[in-house]
Amino acid sequence: MKSKVETGHARNVENFKKLIQTVKPFSLYNPSMKEISLESLEEMYKSAHYVVMDVERKRKENSIAIHKRQQEYKRLKPLATRLYNMAAILNLNEGDMEQIKSLRNVIQGSPQTKRKISAMERQSVRAYSTSRQSFTQLA
Repeated sequence: MKSKVETGHARNVENFKKLIQTVKPFSLYNPSMKEISLESLEEMYKSAHYVVMDVERKRKENSIAIHKRQQEYKRLKPLATRLYNMAAILNLNEGDMEQIKSLRNVIQGSPQTKRKISAMERQSVRAYSTSRQSFTQLA
């Protein structure tokens, strides 16, 4: 089992809990400021603990949603290839096949055909990625 080391806000909330536990045994603890009384500190801890737990729950939900989306999109690339192959069997005209091939390349992130660049042009031209692999682009 993986050990889980808390960082950030969760760690601060746990340290706050330790502070409250340290102050509780002191029966003479009676601050003049109401904001730092034991009851007020415990109320702040409950509120902070609730928020940390809520964030953790939402993080887990988000992680599950991302995993489900990745599983759904995993089937998209082979489907694009199958559709292209089916279209090739149907002997569609050249223009339609080029459009289907272009869409397949966009979905699969295949690079576009590169034109020949001379050595002089290569030094001045920057290469940009043509891959569109984000889930937003694929949708």
